[in-house]
Amino acid sequence: GQINNPMSPKILVIDDHRETLDLVSLVLQKQGYRVSIAHSGQQGLDIASQEQPDLVLLDVMMPDMDGFTVCRKIRATEGLSNIPVILLTAKSQADEKWEGFEAGATDYLIKPTNAEELHRRVKTILVNHNSDKSAAGLDPETTSGAVHSPLSRSQVTVFLGARGGCGTTTAALNTAFAL
Repeated sequence: GQINNPMSPKILVIDDHRETLDLVSLVLQKQGYRVSIAHSGQQGLDIASQEQPDLVLLDVMMPDMDGFTVCRKIRATEGLSNIPVILLTAKSQADEKWEGFEAGATDYLIKPTNAEELHRRVKTILVNHNSDKSAAGLDPETTSGAVHSPLSRSQVTVFLGARGGCGTTTAALNTAFAL
């Protein structure tokens, strides 16, 4: 029902790790988001250009083109440059974080991340992004200044295990089906 609602925010998930893609997609869709997936940086850029997602979740460590490069290309592409980008990484070095922000990332999450934390970040970024659009006068529908977002009732639960982390899949699937 909700999944095909054209008003639901669309999230593009770019990650070369199949298991992460499947889990993140399943859980986001159950929360009412529309989800597109890409297995590589280049495929992610192609899909982003075609579909104009509302937010991009982007893995840093990918073989063909790393997340920093993908983020820089998104920022340099007309029509995509304002899309919020959350970088996902298994590393937590400060210099890598800095490189992410220099590349234009909106936010940064370390894998494995707390599901509630990811939910809050995604929701907050989308709500702020939409209110920025309204403030810029791009959305005449919103006249009261209040943000009427389908996200206010949504909840996103995502389990991101480090590669090879045992138990993450089972826990995530059990939770997803319980929801």
